[in-house]
Amino acid sequence: MDSKNFKTIIDFLMKNNGFTAAYGGWYKESQDAIIVLCLQHSTYGPTYYLNIKIYIHGFLNQVYKISKFLVQSDVGDIFTRPLKEYSNIFDLDNSLTDDTRKVLLESMFSNYLVPLSNLSLSKQGMLELENRNWITLLPAVNNYLRTNK
Repeated sequence: MDSKNFKTIIDFLMKNNGFTAAYGGWYKESQDAIIVLCLQHSTYGPTYYLNIKIYIHGFLNQVYKISKFLVQSDVGDIFTRPLKEYSNIFDLDNSLTDDTRKVLLESMFSNYLVPLSNLSLSKQGMLELENRNWITLLPAVNNYLRTNK
């Protein structure tokens, strides 16, 4: 699969699953948080990384608005990438057929990205994501979420 087709499929799946495109990435937001997803191209070959960043409104007295900086530069209050079981989907140099890659992308959205994005939009949900080992919370973030549920 070439990069253009891969990005087209990702964009379609993002929009079909409630994400809004902005500044080369996608986001969802709530009163508690903004989750931002963006593709990062590897400098070592035809591989992509999916950066997942969560910005928590109120943490360190911040109220976030979607911006080019949030999407393209900043790492957020919580930063992660998809579980290792999905890493082969983003390596465009492996032996996956285009149809198989598309099916795996759809599965990743259904079983991982949509639940992760929905849970990340509430403080209680973020704690649930940590319990599932889908994210790692830094101590200050963990403390904030536990004391401001």
